[in-house]
Amino acid sequence: MKKWFCIIITMILCVLIGCASRPAPSGYITLDQAIAEAAKNIEREIDAGSRIALLNFTSSSDLLSSYVLDELMANLLVNRRLIVVDRQEVDLIRSEFAFQFSGEVSDNSMQAVGNMLGAQYIVSGSLIQIGQSFRIVIRALNVQEATVAVQYRADIAAEQRVQALLAGGRMESVESARQATQEALSRLDAALGNQSVVGTSVESAGQATQEALSRLDATLGNQPVQLIGGTGFVSVSASGNRTVAIGTDGTLWAWGNNTPGLGAGTHYTAHHIPVQIGTAANWASVSAGRIHIAAIRTDGTLWTWGNNFYGQLGDGTATNRTVPIQIGTATNWACVDKSRKTAKISTKAQVSTKG
Repeated sequence: MKKWFCIIITMILCVLIGCASRPAPSGYITLDQAIAEAAKNIEREIDAGSRIALLNFTSSSDLLSSYVLDELMANLLVNRRLIVVDRQEVDLIRSEFAFQFSGEVSDNSMQAVGNMLGAQYIVSGSLIQIGQSFRIVIRALNVQEATVAVQYRADIAAEQRVQALLAGGRMESVESARQATQEALSRLDAALGNQSVVGTSVESAGQATQEALSRLDATLGNQPVQLIGGTGFVSVSASGNRTVAIGTDGTLWAWGNNTPGLGAGTHYTAHHIPVQIGTAANWASVSAGRIHIAAIRTDGTLWTWGNNFYGQLGDGTATNRTVPIQIGTATNWACVDKSRKTAKISTKAQVSTKG
């Protein structure tokens, strides 16, 4: 009897192991296989050296969308046949247009983003459920021609990885969120050498968070970090992840995100320390935006540079500028302020806007 019992248990285990490790059903592939095939198609159809940006992937899970974009980038970077825009640059522009990487984006918006990033192609995709399987679509849009250059589609199985990514992207329960908060705060308290003050409710956990952060500020001193490089500064302007400043000697400096250009004549490569913009030493004021910059010199002239997709630089073109260019010939500009558009005020209280 014992022998038969062992045989039955062994058979059941074999069946379970076989089910757990079985390959995707016939006609279907795995998510990772689909991503790898899509990357190969993109590399095959797009000219070598082209600059592409992985913009968004529409699905019901932020976690799955992020996974697909990360894996697609990893596959494209293996051969380095194409120039892939850094995700941080894409995230910056995404915030300008106020859309999520897991949401839908119109072709017009993708064109605008492509121009801002200096990309020839924008890659997007989607995942929809069809019965017990999923259909994945990944395409590359030619920014200048507004045409689809590559379109890949495949049916993938509802494998464990897909299910886990979909489940991981949903909102956590209040209890799991509270537990995660408690664990994080316990580690923070241990690092600070204090007793845990984590509560047993969402409200008390939130209060504990504030208390822990206050202690962390006190421990670290909450002191600013002095810049490396540059000179003494008299004024500074920051927006997004870029900063510009005027030195005590009237020179202009910038650092941070360099898309499409901080003004030093280069673009795309970020500057981690201040770099001087030109050689002029008569800058009076400067205003930084997420994608372009405007400044006034002591002689009253107006200068702009950066992204010009909307004509916001005011030079009558839609050409991006990597160095400051003078706008018009007027010498009575008094102040400047900008966000996505540029507004300037002359000494005669005349107001004009660009973009």
